[in-house]
Amino acid sequence: MHKKYFILPLLCLALACKQKTVTNLHAVTSTKDTVKLPPVSAAQLIDPGKSIGLTHLNESLDSVSLKLGKADRGDAAMGAAFTTWFAKHDTSGYQTDVYSHRMMGGKDDNTSRVKLIRVTSPYFKTIQGVGTGLTLTEIGKHFHVKHIANYITGTDTLKVYDDTKEGISFEIDKGDKCTGVLIHAPKDAASGYLSMHPNAQYVMVKK
Repeated sequence: MHKKYFILPLLCLALACKQKTVTNLHAVTSTKDTVKLPPVSAAQLIDPGKSIGLTHLNESLDSVSLKLGKADRGDAAMGAAFTTWFAKHDTSGYQTDVYSHRMMGGKDDNTSRVKLIRVTSPYFKTIQGVGTGLTLTEIGKHFHVKHIANYITGTDTLKVYDDTKEGISFEIDKGDKCTGVLIHAPKDAASGYLSMHPNAQYVMVKK
């Protein structure tokens, strides 16, 4: 396990209170040409600020592991843990990431609780049908998102857009497509600034 992976997330939390976000895509709802979407099952539902599939915020990491099985990757330090499951244990496939934390010194200090959930599979969708594969414009029709940060890896840049009020973030690639969806507690701005890509440079957007 590598403690260095958690230095950046903790720094981001400290800076989050001072950070101002910029771009705001206001949600637009059309009453014309309404398309009836197929129902989304509980196993694939992204419920902003609450859960993705059968994994819930504030659920114990042990409980998540019982449902998802043995994790394919994990790092822990200073009461925090970053755990990853790959579809069919294939590191080139879709992944589910969970950031959990335990309150050291508290009555529940032996239990690591889920604080962030991230998925890359298009199987998971919100009730409006929002998930990976959609464009930022399509996402903006349903969520008020602000550009809060960038992940930089070499010449590649992945932009992060967050709807703090609802508790959901979207990772957008250079092609303007969503490649990852993340949920956190509603109105928790600090959570939106946690880095979920330990090997990438995480740069917060300045106004």
